Amino acid sequence: MPSRRFLPIAVLLCFSTLTVAVGATRRASTVSDLTSSAARIFRGICERVEVGSVTVAGARLPMTTYTFRVSEGFKGSIGTTLTFRQIGVPGGGPMDLGQRAGLPVYSAGGDYLLFLLPESRVGLTSPAGAAQGAFEILADQALALNAMPVDSQIHSYQSLRRQVLQRTPR
Repeated sequence: MPSRRFLPIAVLLCFSTLTVAVGATRRASTVSDLTSSAARIFRGICERVEVGSVTVAGARLPMTTYTFRVSEGFKGSIGTTLTFRQIGVPGGGPMDLGQRAGLPVYSAGGDYLLFLLPESRVGLTSPAGAAQGAFEILADQALALNAMPVDSQIHSYQSLRRQVLQRTPR
């Protein structure tokens, strides 16, 4: 079976492409950068987390489907519920592609503000700048889910919201 011979190469190419793409987006470090990179920006409560897989270049890769109840949409086509798929799975370990790329995971019941990139050809997306485009909302604080500063690590939600609104056409 010739296709099985090329499976490791296909997986390696997918991983290399993901690493390059994420590495390129890690430079986005301001709300302005995140807003312009994102296809969809919204605040919502994570209602469902479903682990599955996606086929990319003949390889089955672990991914997670997240469903959010949207409380506020800022940019892009956003209804009252938004579902998206992201490479990697919660607790996937050190070889998990999502973890290796620095992508965040979301917990059911958590309140988040997300700056999502456009979907790939296979229907995957992730936050702009990897975890830089994901914030957990606790009371009026927007806590960045990354280790790299985005303007600053902690924003008041209202301050971050104002910055997003200033940069999105209404």
